[in-house]
Amino acid sequence: MIRKEKQLKKNLARLNEPIPHMGHTEAICGAAQISSEDACTDFMRQVIISDEDCAEIARSPLLQNACPQWHLEREMRILASTRAHRIKVRKTNFDTLAQDLATPRQFSSAACADGLENKHAARKEYEASQKCTVTEVGLVVCIPQPWLCWSPD
Repeated sequence: MIRKEKQLKKNLARLNEPIPHMGHTEAICGAAQISSEDACTDFMRQVIISDEDCAEIARSPLLQNACPQWHLEREMRILASTRAHRIKVRKTNFDTLAQDLATPRQFSSAACADGLENKHAARKEYEASQKCTVTEVGLVVCIPQPWLCWSPD
């Protein structure tokens, strides 16, 4: 218990230090003297979107990974499928976690390629067998917590 308390105190003390892999604040934000509060405010201005924008992003499923805007919207948010898991499994090294979250990962597999190729046919077959209509949506941004998003499959 004492070791965990010491580690927590150490991590809390490091909150005001510049991120080691990113350098000083001006390297992160492009400004000479910007406080962490200003940087956070700037970030939140980018992340917070209106209900209408959220609905528009969700209505754009056909663009998805072929669309630069889709990648931009995902890049600045914590994705439920990948980043949330990395946060959950990370125990103590916050620098590694920050680097991990700041570095986009490219993922592809034969199973993903097959899913992308067959998803329209599978959806049609499901709709026919269940006698229902499936509404395809793209990226869903959580309006109360706009730094979170997910892509329903």
